[in-house]
Order: sequence, then structure tokens, then C-alpha cells
Amino acid sequence: MNALQNVAVMAARRGGAILIRNLNKLDKLKVEKKGHNDFVSDVDRAAEAAVIEVIRNH
Repeated sequence: MNALQNVAVMAARRGGAILIRNLNKLDKLKVEKKGHNDFVSDVDRAAEAAVIEVIRNH
């Protein structure tokens, strides 16, 4: 695997870990409506931020 692929895998794993860690907390999610049938939760935003952080750090 090349360096870019390694970073992509690390970023995906970090974001995925946040999603999995919060899987059993669905009743506590804060969900916002972005558009028609388009929703985002605080966990989605945290996972996205983790992915971006890994990419920026590398």
C-alpha cells in the first residue's frame, strides 16, 4: 500500500471507530435536519471531524 492509501485507511478506521462506539447510544443522538430527507447526527459530525483530523495531520 502506498502512503496515501495508508492515510485513507487510518482516517476511515478512526471515523468508523467513533460510529461503532456510539452504535448502542442511538436513543441519545442529537439529530439535525439538513434538508428534505437529509439528516445528520452529532456522531456523524464527530466521525467526519476525526477523518479530517487524520488527513490534515498526515
